[in-house]
Amino acid sequence: MAISPFRQKVSRHFWLINLAAWLIYAMIRIAISATFIYTGKIDLYSTVCWSLASFINGFFISLGLYFIYNRIDFKSLKVLLTSTVLLIFAFSFLLSMANIVLGSILTGQLCCETSIFRRALFHWPEQLSLIAAWVCAYLGIRFYLQSMDDRSRAIEANAAANKAESKMLRYQLQPHILFNSLNTISGLIVGDRGREADRMVQNLGHFLQHMLSTNTRDLITLDEEISYVKRYLKIEEIRFENRLTIHIDIATEVKQALVPAFILQPLVENSIKHGLNTSEGKCHIDILARLENQTIKIVVDTQVKGENAGYKPENSLGIGEKNISNRLKLHYGEKAEFVVERPADNHYRAIVLMPLIKASTSNNLGGTDER
Repeated sequence: MAISPFRQKVSRHFWLINLAAWLIYAMIRIAISATFIYTGKIDLYSTVCWSLASFINGFFISLGLYFIYNRIDFKSLKVLLTSTVLLIFAFSFLLSMANIVLGSILTGQLCCETSIFRRALFHWPEQLSLIAAWVCAYLGIRFYLQSMDDRSRAIEANAAANKAESKMLRYQLQPHILFNSLNTISGLIVGDRGREADRMVQNLGHFLQHMLSTNTRDLITLDEEISYVKRYLKIEEIRFENRLTIHIDIATEVKQALVPAFILQPLVENSIKHGLNTSEGKCHIDILARLENQTIKIVVDTQVKGENAGYKPENSLGIGEKNISNRLKLHYGEKAEFVVERPADNHYRAIVLMPLIKASTSNNLGGTDER
């Protein structure tokens, strides 16, 4: 169970904090008595002795309270309230008795007509309010630290859940990519295109090797993401030959920005699937990335031209699109956005907006990449 560093520090130095609190109380007592000392109603020595007695007794008695409270079940409100009332009454009277005894010894006034018990009873209300204040302060700090711990654990649990969900979404994509690629390879073999199938198997191997190399990272640079897209496109270019053209234009200032791994590949795969599998035309895909007001804007624009041209997506979001939307929400919450536009039957545009997060790097590559 995680404990916040602040709580660990407070618990480790409780005795020092408690010592300082009682020392401040003793000094306040002396300061309040300064007027009476100045007028001669009480002497400085007696004031210091009684304040010292309050300081010593208060420190050790409050330590006893601290150790008792460490063994009380805070989950039971009834037990907490009952024990708190009893402890305040008992320890305040104990403090009053201890102050009378130690103060009398220090000032040499142990012999007195009034018994120690009656004198302690007379000063009990003052000690009652003092111990009650200490208990309230202690419980307030303890509950505050407990709430911090609960919040810290909730944040850690939420982060762990998000990480697990993010991995699940990535694992959902990986067999999807493999399945589609194997289908393509199968089609090439059946079509007596063994050489192309062999090249595709090699490209698929390189792609999967690249995928595994970043399997432990949720965020990668946009430059790396584009390299994955290029490897995937090498596979598809073998299948569709001259029917597929790609143009990639990535602004220099966003190349080293961090993005969720495999955030673009499903969009490109979707564009090819619905742009070429459903028509005999040619498909042109533009992949653009720009920085707008500290927000990365990535556009995957698909147009199909030629015989039976037409982009025919499902009525609802597909696996890849849902995956992208969910992963953006996990990483960025409301700061990211995924938009799908269909300006015409043969035109499909996907837009991804996400906050700019720069990765530290020694290389700063620029320019436009065109395929």
